[in-house]
Amino acid sequence: MGGRKGPLFTKEVDNIIIELMKKCGHLPKPYVKVREAIPQYTSKQIRQRWISRLDPRLCRKYLDDDEKSFIVQWVEYNQEPNGTIHWKDLINEIEHKFGNLRSENTIKNFWNQRKRRIFRDTYLNTYNNSIILL
Repeated sequence: MGGRKGPLFTKEVDNIIIELMKKCGHLPKPYVKVREAIPQYTSKQIRQRWISRLDPRLCRKYLDDDEKSFIVQWVEYNQEPNGTIHWKDLINEIEHKFGNLRSENTIKNFWNQRKRRIFRDTYLNTYNNSIILL
């Protein structure tokens, strides 16, 4: 994974992004417009900050059990044979079904933690069973 590039986002910069997105969010390429006011950040960094942290529509509550079940079922049904998961499609489905806009990070974090837990539990059970057999 690549490291962070550029300066950290500050509360002041976040406020500038929020205000400019209120004014320019409906325009084509709004992140390019915001970048004109804060050139030390790329439009890609501004977009990522907006969609993962600053968008006021984001639901910050923990995923509930229905959302978790939906994510598991959706991925099982929609994951491509090569393992690709179209997270943006899943985000749209969750928003439509539950009325909650979730960040891609929130959903990926849930999914990857679940995968690690399943792997760990499977590995530990296999390991413990092999010790018992010895």
